[in-house]
Amino acid sequence: MQFVTLRWGVRPHQASFEGLWARLAPGYAAFMDASLPEFGERLPHVTYVTRPSAYALVLDPDQRLAVVLADLGPFLPGGGIDPGESAEDAVRRETREECARDVEPLRPLGAAIEYVGNEREGGFAKISSFYEARWSGLPSEAGDAEYECVWMTLEEAADRLVHGSHAWALQRLIASLDA
Repeated sequence: MQFVTLRWGVRPHQASFEGLWARLAPGYAAFMDASLPEFGERLPHVTYVTRPSAYALVLDPDQRLAVVLADLGPFLPGGGIDPGESAEDAVRRETREECARDVEPLRPLGAAIEYVGNEREGGFAKISSFYEARWSGLPSEAGDAEYECVWMTLEEAADRLVHGSHAWALQRLIASLDA
């Protein structure tokens, strides 16, 4: 894991973070001038487009984590933040789309950067907010799911989550449960 320091202006990986946290997640004011963990491989000849995103960490009563099964493997429910949308609203919308479940963010767990992409297609610098969350409402009330949403033990999820930033957020949740 590496850390990147975010300050106002343009960073070495060609992304501007000016006012990003203030606009997307007011609860993240403490991160606006802080070092964020950095995951994935930042390739030297790839231009990365900044993509704010938000993800939910939902536990069931048996301390299993809700994950989305996609073609590449398991991910946390969530995704990109649309223009004008808060991180909390993106978590709600994305989880509803992916899992056909309504979710309520409870508290922020942290933020991280994940580099994804390749030299041929380009890449994204995903600046992700992570939230402990809980289901709200019934599954049938949210419509059809884009993906299969399943429960994994915390150990299995930590080993299998595709993105390093997702595993990092899970470790933060586990640490907060042990405290």
